[in-house]
Amino acid sequence: MKDLEDELMAEPMSRLESLEEVLEHLWAYAERGAHRRDNAMATPIFVTTRQDGAPGARTVILRDVEPGRALLCHTDRRSGKVQDLQAEPRTVWVCYDRQIHQQFQFIGRTTIHTDDALADRMWAEESPDELVFYYKKPRPSEHAETPSSAQDFEEVSEAEARANFAVVRTEIDAILWQHVHPEGEYRAGFKRQGDQFVGEWLVP
Repeated sequence: MKDLEDELMAEPMSRLESLEEVLEHLWAYAERGAHRRDNAMATPIFVTTRQDGAPGARTVILRDVEPGRALLCHTDRRSGKVQDLQAEPRTVWVCYDRQIHQQFQFIGRTTIHTDDALADRMWAEESPDELVFYYKKPRPSEHAETPSSAQDFEEVSEAEARANFAVVRTEIDAILWQHVHPEGEYRAGFKRQGDQFVGEWLVP
């Protein structure tokens, strides 16, 4: 896929003239966020529906991308969003990049992976510094008497930490994208049809 380095340095980014270019740009941008962490997709907003029907949104770290198919992060399997996702798997990953003046929305259905090959791989590939949060005994969002970090709590064994670890994988069904460009704001949308995404231009 096309490297975005020149685009990220440009101000503004050139207008994209075809839906094929836009789709390639979308997945390349997400991949760069996961692996080079120098764009807004490195820390997107992950939007879910809570079990009481209210929206839930939080910043996550995009950990991996399956190009053309899925976005992945990881979380504590004891967290509230895991239960929320099991009840309602429809989710949105959204970010706005102020440097290139673009909004990205990746929409799909999410599955939780805890004891399978995907979870094993992502646990093994992650750096110890990124896994420290899974080594604490209390559940996320439990009451704390004082401001605290993961290191302040009683630690658990590596086996218990691995048991706390879960991969969040969203199979993307649709993408919305908007580019605020000096020559005119424009927008595109894509929907999965089989193994491909079919796009259309949309009114901004």
